[in-house]
Amino acid sequence: MGRVSKKVLKRREKIAKDRIRLIAGYKEKQTLKNRESNVEVCVTPQSGPLPSPLPSSPPPLQTEVSTETEETTETEETTETEENKESEEISSGVLSSARKRKLLFQSSGDSENRETKANLMVNVDIIHKMTQCLCCEYCYGKTTVSYTNCAVQCFIKVVCNDCERVLFDSKPAVTPRKTEKQTFYPMTMSAVYGCMVEGMGYTSLLRMCAALNINCMNSNTFIKYKNEVVSVTCEKTRAHLREESVPAIVKYYGEELDRHPDDEGILDIDVTFDGSWHTRGHTSTLGCAAVIDAHTGLVVDYDTLSKKCTMCTRMNTNLKKKKIQQEQYEEWKQKHLDQCMLNFEGSSGAMEERLAVQLWGRSTDIKVRYCTYIGDGDCSAYRALQQINNNQGPYINHQIVKEECINHVHKRMGTALRKLVQVTTMDYETKGGTEKKVLSGKGKLSEPVIEKLQSYYGKAIRDNVGGSVADMKKAIWATFYHCTSTDSQPRHNLCPHGEKSWCFWNRAIALQEKEREEKDRLQREKEEALGESSATCVSFYGKPKKPKTSFKMPSHKDMKVFFSLEKSDLDKVKQLYIRLADEDLLKRCLQGKTQNPNESLHSRSDALGQENTYNAHCSKR
Repeated sequence: MGRVSKKVLKRREKIAKDRIRLIAGYKEKQTLKNRESNVEVCVTPQSGPLPSPLPSSPPPLQTEVSTETEETTETEETTETEENKESEEISSGVLSSARKRKLLFQSSGDSENRETKANLMVNVDIIHKMTQCLCCEYCYGKTTVSYTNCAVQCFIKVVCNDCERVLFDSKPAVTPRKTEKQTFYPMTMSAVYGCMVEGMGYTSLLRMCAALNINCMNSNTFIKYKNEVVSVTCEKTRAHLREESVPAIVKYYGEELDRHPDDEGILDIDVTFDGSWHTRGHTSTLGCAAVIDAHTGLVVDYDTLSKKCTMCTRMNTNLKKKKIQQEQYEEWKQKHLDQCMLNFEGSSGAMEERLAVQLWGRSTDIKVRYCTYIGDGDCSAYRALQQINNNQGPYINHQIVKEECINHVHKRMGTALRKLVQVTTMDYETKGGTEKKVLSGKGKLSEPVIEKLQSYYGKAIRDNVGGSVADMKKAIWATFYHCTSTDSQPRHNLCPHGEKSWCFWNRAIALQEKEREEKDRLQREKEEALGESSATCVSFYGKPKKPKTSFKMPSHKDMKVFFSLEKSDLDKVKQLYIRLADEDLLKRCLQGKTQNPNESLHSRSDALGQENTYNAHCSKR
């Protein structure tokens, strides 16, 4: 081992001191965070701190509190400076479009530092032991604890045994939601909401509370809380769309697209629309649809339909079994009309048409007009919109333009090719006997070949978004002729030319021409060096003898996608390309818009709705 120099030793001492400082600072921050964090107890939600046994606090705590306030003011100042920087960046146009949209639609309440509160499950014996250590802050007497059950949650009251003063009561600290008929407490609302999200009913909640040894509400209270959760959710969601989403969309259209409202204050926007059902197939009893702005991705409006009401079904069965009288049923029916989930009668597939008519019909109430409709290949909703007002549309003086979702158009190629393979699979007689004519298999329309053709078709559309219909159509036909070419009949006229072309044939031709030009240049330089006149030089563009070259053209059988069919079958594939390369269809794909926001919203609602269970509240959520 060699000696260590003094510089290295000093450097090591400095690094060690820096590490000690960092660890000490980190520990101080963690202790401050632990002191600032507020924790709620599940038995006493939103409860305040218990009274301290002594009226005065020691002076070191006061100094610590002052340091905490100083740090909080510093963090507030830093957050304000960051927000000012972000606003300046937005106004100056420095940020990217995605970052702009995030900051543009960020509400003022999100930037505030909100207190994080949690709920805990605590045994009653632990609370009794804790209160035994407490004494009255006035007479220093012993205290007792009493409990009041209210549905799922419980309230705690601490009273002094000597002076009988109420030292602590968690019930006034809770801020319940009050209506004309009942008071709703937040913890019980959260428990009912969790049951609704997971598709659980009252029986499941009762079993869970029994397993945890927690007091549970009765069935009537559960139904009242469930209806209240639905009404509160709908009220808050529609208020958010009306007060935040629509103004943000109007601001974005004015600043980024230079599109402003008309004299009536109504703005024309481009939207995507798609419906979703609770279960797959056309037998679902629940359906929903949403209108989402195509540029910002914000939800503008939504609605739901239901063909079933669990309460109506239950009361009808009770009436049939004569558990209730007809008069009782009629009286219940009148009270239940405002809360009934049944709002649609018909087939499940017709829900999307009804929802489209409802959403387009009330769009002017929120001062927007859906003039560009981006949807999938299903035109039933679009046809239903065109039939409103005696085939004049929902807006008599404004026509709705239909645009295609390029993701759905992209999938049409694969669907059509698979259907063609199934249809053309049949038996026919030959000299050797009966053989089966199959389009799928090696060298034909196998599944990997179909997937490649579908991806080529989608790429041809996406590469020409914002261009012309002619270029998009040329790119689509180039993929067809490229994949159906052979060594004897190469058809690469529509493929791009040059050394950087994706077409291996045109790329090979370009390299071959480059090699010939290089050889011709070397030949001319050689002749000039020998002193021959330029007139005797052989020009490449005249009629020269073909120079000997070592370049060999590649074979079409080595292509990634190659299939060879009979002429009759190839004509069927060509007819399919003619239909999917129609100019009217490609014209509706030039914007390059998709229904990805709707699909993302559907996946989120499916995750909350639990597709394998029936949630009666989904029709109003």
